[in-house]
Amino acid sequence: MWSFIPTKAHWRRWSLANKLTCVGTYVGIVALVLTIVFFLWPARSTPIAGHQSNVDTRVDRSPGAIVQTAVDSSNVVQIGSLTVNPDTHKYRPMTQELRRDLETKLAAWSKNYATAAPVVRVECESGNSQRFKVGVDLGEALARQNLGGFDPTSVSIGRFPEYPLTLHCGSNSLALASAFLSAISSYVTGRVNVVPLTQWPESHLRLYLNGTPSFSENGAVNME
Repeated sequence: MWSFIPTKAHWRRWSLANKLTCVGTYVGIVALVLTIVFFLWPARSTPIAGHQSNVDTRVDRSPGAIVQTAVDSSNVVQIGSLTVNPDTHKYRPMTQELRRDLETKLAAWSKNYATAAPVVRVECESGNSQRFKVGVDLGEALARQNLGGFDPTSVSIGRFPEYPLTLHCGSNSLALASAFLSAISSYVTGRVNVVPLTQWPESHLRLYLNGTPSFSENGAVNME
């Protein structure tokens, strides 16, 4: 091994090029050894005494969203989250809070127009099961207040295609119709075509669902 190391006499006789070649060889050997050492024994961080921190991943699944949160298990602090938007065109039933709110407003509307004894008939355009379910839910809320309901047999194709919602009323019942739309607005919203008809009974309303429903987390619907 030591024969690779030149003596002082040999070193003095070498040219500058030979000396540089020798030094480069030694440097390369040292670099190779260090590379092997660090590969076999990687550096390890030393934890701070008295504190251990493990990072966990929680996936919370709720209707309409997947939220992934990384938290420190020793001190539960949110350090990041990701929300995936839901499919808003998938049917969502009304929450109990929304149903109570809708029925309370319908009851108040009925009381305000008690002398007119209003009746509402809900119909819908065929070809969309989600829209049909909206009609069923709204009809049930109306039926609980004895205000009419949903007629599942009365479906049509191609009626009032320009509007998501169409409301028929008597020619002198525009105030009644407007108040009804306000009463159901916590559940159903959208562009409405209000059509007053001369021969239509003043106490009767017909709501025609024609749009594509988009559902919120609590089941509220926007007809588009």
